[in-house]
Amino acid sequence: MKLFFKNWKTTSAGVVSIVSGVLLFINDKTKAIEALTAILAGIGLVFSQDGVK
Repeated sequence: MKLFFKNWKTTSAGVVSIVSGVLLFINDKTKAIEALTAILAGIGLVFSQDGVK
Protein backbone atom coordinates (compact mmCIF):
# COMPACT_ATOMS: atom_id res chain seq x y z
CA MET A 1 0.00 0.00 0.00
CA LYS A 2 2.88 2.36 0.72
CA LEU A 3 4.07 1.84 -2.86
CA PHE A 4 0.83 3.31 -4.21
CA PHE A 5 0.99 6.47 -2.12
CA LYS A 6 4.70 7.07 -2.68
CA ASN A 7 3.85 7.79 -6.30
CA TRP A 8 0.66 9.75 -5.61
CA LYS A 9 0.42 11.60 -8.93
CA THR A 10 0.04 8.51 -11.08
CA THR A 11 -2.09 6.80 -8.42
CA SER A 12 -4.57 9.66 -8.33
CA ALA A 13 -4.71 9.84 -12.13
CA GLY A 14 -5.30 6.09 -12.21
CA VAL A 15 -8.13 6.26 -9.71
CA VAL A 16 -9.78 9.05 -11.69
CA SER A 17 -9.43 7.04 -14.90
CA ILE A 18 -10.94 3.92 -13.31
CA VAL A 19 -13.88 5.85 -11.87
CA SER A 20 -14.54 7.66 -15.13
CA GLY A 21 -14.41 4.37 -17.05
CA VAL A 22 -16.92 2.76 -14.71
CA LEU A 23 -19.23 5.77 -14.92
CA LEU A 24 -18.93 5.80 -18.71
CA PHE A 25 -19.94 2.14 -18.85
CA ILE A 26 -22.87 2.66 -16.48
CA ASN A 27 -24.21 5.67 -18.37
CA ASP A 28 -23.62 4.51 -21.95
CA LYS A 29 -23.36 0.78 -22.61
CA THR A 30 -22.58 1.41 -26.29
CA LYS A 31 -19.18 2.82 -25.32
CA ALA A 32 -18.00 -0.37 -23.61
CA ILE A 33 -14.67 -0.44 -25.46
CA GLU A 34 -13.82 3.11 -24.40
CA ALA A 35 -14.83 2.36 -20.82
CA LEU A 36 -12.69 -0.78 -20.74
CA THR A 37 -9.76 1.16 -22.16
CA ALA A 38 -10.09 3.82 -19.44
CA ILE A 39 -10.31 1.17 -16.71
CA LEU A 40 -7.26 -0.71 -17.97
CA ALA A 41 -5.29 2.52 -18.32
CA GLY A 42 -6.21 3.43 -14.76
CA ILE A 43 -5.05 0.05 -13.46
CA GLY A 44 -1.78 0.54 -15.31
CA LEU A 45 -1.32 3.96 -13.77
CA VAL A 46 -2.05 2.71 -10.25
CA PHE A 47 0.54 -0.06 -10.54
CA SER A 48 3.18 2.00 -12.36
CA GLN A 49 6.44 2.67 -10.56
CA ASP A 50 7.82 5.72 -12.34
CA GLY A 51 10.74 7.09 -10.41
CA VAL A 52 10.26 4.76 -7.44
CA LYS A 53 13.18 2.55 -6.44
